[in-house]
Amino acid sequence: MYRIQQIKMAINHTEEEFRKEIASELKISEDKIDSLIQNLINFYLPITGTQSWKYAQVTGGGVTVEEVNPETMESKIVPHLYFAGEILDVDGDCGGYNLQWAWSSGYLAGKSAADRWQGWCPSPSAIPC
Repeated sequence: MYRIQQIKMAINHTEEEFRKEIASELKISEDKIDSLIQNLINFYLPITGTQSWKYAQVTGGGVTVEEVNPETMESKIVPHLYFAGEILDVDGDCGGYNLQWAWSSGYLAGKSAADRWQGWCPSPSAIPC
């Protein structure tokens, strides 16, 4: 098993050096390492069907992107209203794309809203302002 220091050292190795080190550590031949790598690269898992709506990970629908400023995520219809994530009609493949969209659009919407209202104070007694 690799320790943190070994992993840090391995990062600076060439692919060939790394293969040799793994083969030595696992006590198997470099040919076996190559075979394992090729098996992982060529691994095929056929899709045989889908499950019901109950198990869906991605759905479609929401506020159409044509109604949102892509530079700020602000509504083009209702000023000062910002959208992010799954409220918008954007969907991607499974594998983290939808999460990345949620984080990225959320950051942009939040930053845009904060930038717009920076220095604005609803009343002199509001704290913080």
